Amino acid sequence: MFKRIFFFFSKPWNLAILNAVLIMAAIVTNSIYQAFCRPVTWAAVVLALTFCNTIVYPLFRERTILFYISGFISGIATGVFIYCIFFLEHINFLALFLIPFFGLGLIAFIPHFFTLQLVIKHLVKKDRLTRILFISGLAVFIAAGAVFGILYKQSLREMETFKKNNFTSLDKSFMNEKIVGMYFKYHTEFCEYDGWRPPLHDPALVIGQWFNGREDPLSSIPFHRLELAKRIQLYKACFPEEPVKLDCSCASQYSSTYHGDPLFKQK
Repeated sequence: MFKRIFFFFSKPWNLAILNAVLIMAAIVTNSIYQAFCRPVTWAAVVLALTFCNTIVYPLFRERTILFYISGFISGIATGVFIYCIFFLEHINFLALFLIPFFGLGLIAFIPHFFTLQLVIKHLVKKDRLTRILFISGLAVFIAAGAVFGILYKQSLREMETFKKNNFTSLDKSFMNEKIVGMYFKYHTEFCEYDGWRPPLHDPALVIGQWFNGREDPLSSIPFHRLELAKRIQLYKACFPEEPVKLDCSCASQYSSTYHGDPLFKQK
């Protein structure tokens, strides 16, 4: 039976359709429960490229220009899927117990499936150029992650100066805005018990935190509502041109609690 299934999905069009179905299932499920909130613009572009490439790459003939270009993108896509696996953390384990319930837990293992698939398709018994391009794409993803870690480290130092100056002046840099906006605007980790979640997901912020021990320079108790209220006031003062509250919530099931939260009504 397994050999038949493997043979069936080894055909290019069948694998492309399977990947498309799995990606659609992940998108629909995430729109309801939203482990990953709405990606910021740059992340949305990378994610769209990742999904499109994962669907169409089986259709490219090997040793062609399109196949080699796709191979490089597949390396980046593999980094994206590995990121998803790490972000899900304990869900990777808990999902095992949800599999008996209409196979719901299998959704959490879609990134694992794509990671394994792309690695096998581009590294096992492939020509040297295919392997080099795939590894190069993955290396680009890792390098970008390292840059995010460096930017976050730099912001940590700036935040220390910011606190010493009694929160009077802060450079409006890319990472500083993300750090101040954590927990009410930018989502940093998945917790099924945290009520409404911040609507935006920026991997640059998340990876930056990972490289720096998840340190938050502005709070030792990030989910305490009093601290969150102060953080929102600080964000308004430092980045008055940026919106604090967005028109959409992280997940549809938390829409009313997010939009009705009095935290966003304070002046």
